[in-house]
Amino acid sequence: MKHNLSHYFRTPLFFSTSLLLVLAMAGCSATTSPTGTTETESSMVAMVNGFDWSSTVIPPDISGGASATMDGTGALTVTGTSTSHGSIALVLLHPHVGLDTLGIGSSGSYISEDNHAYLTVGQNQGIVNLTTFDPVHHLASGTFYFTAQRTDSAANPATTQVTNGSFFNVEWKAQ
Repeated sequence: MKHNLSHYFRTPLFFSTSLLLVLAMAGCSATTSPTGTTETESSMVAMVNGFDWSSTVIPPDISGGASATMDGTGALTVTGTSTSHGSIALVLLHPHVGLDTLGIGSSGSYISEDNHAYLTVGQNQGIVNLTTFDPVHHLASGTFYFTAQRTDSAANPATTQVTNGSFFNVEWKAQ
């Protein structure tokens, strides 16, 4: 007796099982070390106003939810995206291993899940500490924190605190 598998692939059971598998895999979060820094390749984690935030990991090993670009002037932008909790972006005008102050020039921003924009404004609004900056393999890792002001209206909350942030082995692409 021969089985016709093409019929099985068109059944509601096959479709719903496949959909559940895809949804289960798409919603993973980055893992963190005991010190709170991320250990997931190409990922970003932080606390936003005291709540856990994590870039959305797309398995298997497709993306940790963070990406980076380097423009023609050498400025590095690292962005982490969460499917349900907005995004965080760091712009470093002169990236190097060590501390970089956010505010004037280099900046940090947060876009909330309901699309409210927050940006570091003024001097000394936060710090990025690049622990890895590899120009050969185009990888960056580091920690960060910042206070950002709401830029799209005067509504509350007027500021957002992003603390305990880290990103790990985020590969950048040249623009």
